[in-house]
Amino acid sequence: MMIKELKMTPLEFDDVYDFAAVLKNIKFDISKEDQKRLENQGMAAGILILKDLISNLKLAKNEINTFLAGKFGITPEEWGHLSMGETAQVIREISKIKKSGELLDFFDAVGQLMS
Repeated sequence: MMIKELKMTPLEFDDVYDFAAVLKNIKFDISKEDQKRLENQGMAAGILILKDLISNLKLAKNEINTFLAGKFGITPEEWGHLSMGETAQVIREISKIKKSGELLDFFDAVGQLMS
């Protein structure tokens, strides 16, 4: 059962602060050593960092649900109970933003703010 058509609102600068708080709760920090590994090893180092990040997602479940629910105009409780069809819709929306380059710019701003 679909809640409604899920469309993501554009990322704004205020979202950078909210997402930085999510990363802080996940205990995600890219050290200077990690930055060097990324520069030297690229994708392989990125995958290791992503693995660490994913293993700690549960530490920020509420913050993630609140952040993403807000971007899609639903409550955190609704976000936590999305159906698989709705989840696919969310993934398509995020993919559109990723293809536009906006997502990369967003994460770059978050990284700059956290360093």
